[in-house]
Amino acid sequence: PPAPTPAPAAGAPATDAAAPLAPNEVVEIDEWILDFAALFREHLGIDAEAHLDLHAEGLEKCNEALESPVSMAAADEMLAGASLKFQEAAALALFNWGNVHMCAARKAMDGGRDPPLEEGGPPGAAIATADKFDEVTDRLAQAEGRYVAALEVKPDFHDASIALAQRRYERARLLCAAAGLSGATTSGSVDAKRADEAESEFNAACKDFTTVLGQLPEEEKKEKPKEAPKEGEEAPAEEPSMKAQVLVMWGNTLFEHSQMRARLKKEWKPLLDDAVVKFKDAGCAQADIDQALKVHRGVRAEK
Repeated sequence: PPAPTPAPAAGAPATDAAAPLAPNEVVEIDEWILDFAALFREHLGIDAEAHLDLHAEGLEKCNEALESPVSMAAADEMLAGASLKFQEAAALALFNWGNVHMCAARKAMDGGRDPPLEEGGPPGAAIATADKFDEVTDRLAQAEGRYVAALEVKPDFHDASIALAQRRYERARLLCAAAGLSGATTSGSVDAKRADEAESEFNAACKDFTTVLGQLPEEEKKEKPKEAPKEGEEAPAEEPSMKAQVLVMWGNTLFEHSQMRARLKKEWKPLLDDAVVKFKDAGCAQADIDQALKVHRGVRAEK
């Protein structure tokens, strides 16, 4: 980061921070600021500029409709298009608001801890704790409220439907921790009520993912890149489709549910097999799937 700007010498005139820039003056932004902003957006799950694009498109359609040469029929069509853009912008704002609460819930539940590989999940997947149970529960409830509000504004806003299913998964993880079924070892006494609640949430999340997949529109076939990458260059990574992302979330839910059942000495293999199918359907690399299976509690217990 750049060094702090020194204070002006005694008697020197103070600079006006709000003074306008000279016409040809160029403002340079340090690279670390851009990197931090990108990291913040990635972890929070927020597209900070999407609503600006929708707002601009809506205003553009309104302005076009008000031009005198435009017929009434054309103006009505343009205004209807503008209305849809503002509707989506409003739903997106509520969705992002919910994401803030979801991010806060994960932070309070996971505490940013990276468990050792043998404790389940890929490196960087934190183990859930119930130390702040009430706080996390409240945050998840607030997130749910914002997602539901987004769907009231725009019923076909699929991101909000997906987030509601994912919220159930996060709550199930919290309940597992509260039941004593999270961490390196299972405590001697398991809270059966919390364990039953977690099982219900896992099952409900899977039903929600099934519903969401049925609602997603048909995906357009992606065009192959016109130019092959040059020698020594890597091909740009493809952005996973919305369907693939849902399948991965669904697979994660089944995976965690099977781990919970393995801890309880209940039948867990069918859930894990189904999770693997979801990962494969989503296009996950076989190496990643194999690594996840190595750290599954049920699989490790059988070795």
